[in-house]
Amino acid sequence: MPLCIAGFADSGVAAGPLRTTSVALLYGLGLALVLQFALKFNVRSFLTWEYDADTREIVDRLGAGRRPAAARVG
Repeated sequence: MPLCIAGFADSGVAAGPLRTTSVALLYGLGLALVLQFALKFNVRSFLTWEYDADTREIVDRLGAGRRPAAARVG
């Protein structure tokens, strides 16, 4: 969507005396959409299985400390 907005701004869709204002508004809208996506971007877990977020912490805790003869993970 932001690329489409930038394309509309460059294509001359906004013409007339308010061209610079409308182009600035279109670019601002595109930037706002990109910033909104970047702020909501989730790198902590998978979209399909959100409960997998703590797997790395569990494995790190198992690896730290003394090692038992056997470990049961369930």
